[in-house]
Amino acid sequence: MGYGIKVSQKGYDVFTAAPQELVVSSDMPSLKVFSVTHVSTTIPASGAADNRIRVTHNLGYFAPCFVIYNGSTTIGTNKSFMFSDNVLPLTVEVYPNYLEIVVDEFFDQGFSNNGDTVYFTVYQFVDDFSAFTSAVASATTQTGGNDDYGIKISKQGYDVLICTDEQLCMHSKYGCANVHMKGSTTASSITHNLGYVSQALAFIQESGTSYLQYFKWIGYDANAAHFYLNPGDIVYYVIFK
Repeated sequence: MGYGIKVSQKGYDVFTAAPQELVVSSDMPSLKVFSVTHVSTTIPASGAADNRIRVTHNLGYFAPCFVIYNGSTTIGTNKSFMFSDNVLPLTVEVYPNYLEIVVDEFFDQGFSNNGDTVYFTVYQFVDDFSAFTSAVASATTQTGGNDDYGIKISKQGYDVLICTDEQLCMHSKYGCANVHMKGSTTASSITHNLGYVSQALAFIQESGTSYLQYFKWIGYDANAAHFYLNPGDIVYYVIFK
């Protein structure tokens, strides 16, 4: 890369560091948070219609998101579950301008009760699923280090000199969720050639539907991610470095 910005991990020369040794590179995007929304509803009574929570972003395209179940009146809010109701996958429908969380009478499978208030946090990313692939490099391990080096960028309204880590947009002592590949496919496998088992965030548009749902049926090996699909299904994916 002969342009842009690179920030290396501690102990690596930014001029010679391999891609996996960088915290930030303008040649290697990371997911960018568009909004964080806290919402709640109740578990409906037995036999009642499902409750739906709509979170609108108006981006105009399918975009990645995280939906976190933060607990209920009965179980408390000291544990969180990503795309899970504590037992089963959350039902989340992702549309181009909004998403909906669906809560039915069986939500949380008996750990919570009908009538309980249930709480969620939605992290909506601004990125789309347009095709992208970055350079391939070998694996490495990174952990947080000291605060006496690097770059810190604070969120709006916080002093970068005194703010705590969760009040930062970026800190070079922490790794970022750098994107190796993203796109959509009807194929059952995507080859990434990283040479190690990576992780993916994926959503499925099942044949005949107009929305995406979180997709967990992914298999991994050192060079590919494998999707378990039915004919006509489309997977929208992000594979991380």
